[in-house]
Amino acid sequence: MIRITVSSKSRKDLMEITSCLSQQNDFFIVSSGTDGFHALKSAKINKPDIIIIDYNLNDINGPDLAPIIKRNSPSTAIIVLCSEDECKNIGRVLEAGISGCLLKQNCLDNIASSVRSVFYGGLYFSEQFRKNAENCFSQTNTDTPEKKIQYSFNRTELCIINSIISGFTDNEIAKDLNMTCGSLRNSVYHVKRKTGLKNRTQISFYAMFSGMISQIKIQEQFVKKTPA
Repeated sequence: MIRITVSSKSRKDLMEITSCLSQQNDFFIVSSGTDGFHALKSAKINKPDIIIIDYNLNDINGPDLAPIIKRNSPSTAIIVLCSEDECKNIGRVLEAGISGCLLKQNCLDNIASSVRSVFYGGLYFSEQFRKNAENCFSQTNTDTPEKKIQYSFNRTELCIINSIISGFTDNEIAKDLNMTCGSLRNSVYHVKRKTGLKNRTQISFYAMFSGMISQIKIQEQFVKKTPA
C-alpha cells in the first residue's frame, strides 16, 4: 500500500486529487490539507511514502518546503503540482531534490502513474518540465554534456550512478556494493564533483541528458563479461 499525503491551497483541487487517488486500490490517503504546515506535520508524524504539494502553498512554496520535509522524513518522495508559469522554475525544483512535477491543470490524467513511478524509485516529470530541465542544464553548466561525458568514471562510480537512477537508498547501494556508507558518501561526493551536480534528482536528469545512461549500459555489459 502506497501511503500519500496531499496539500493544495485550493480545496476544490484537494478534493479532486484525493478522490482520484482514492480510486486506486494500492493507494491510501494518510492526510490532506491546504498548507505547507500540514504537509510538514504529516511528514514528521505519518512518514508517508509520497507527499503531493502545490508549487505555491498559502504559507510556503514547494521548493523551499521540500528540503525541510526530507530532513524530517528522508524516505518520503515529493511530487509538485505547478502552473505553466511555475514550471519554468525547474532549476529550483531540481535543486530541491523533488522527484516529480506535473502541470496542475491536467494532473488528474497522470497523477496515479506519477505516484507509482516515484514510489518505486523513479522520476516523473511532464514533457514541459523535461524540456525546461534540459535547457536548465545547458544554460547552467559551463561544460556541455558532450564535454562532461569525457570524464572518466570508475566501475564503482558507474554502479553508484546506475543505482541512483534506479532510486535505491544509500544503505541499499552500500550493501549491494559491499562498502560502508561512509565510503559510499565519498564516492557520491566525487561523482557530484565530476558532474557539477548537487543531489540525486540532478544526477538522474544529467544521466538522461548527457548520455551517461548509455555509458553505464556499456560498462555493465563489459563488467558482466569480465572476471571480478
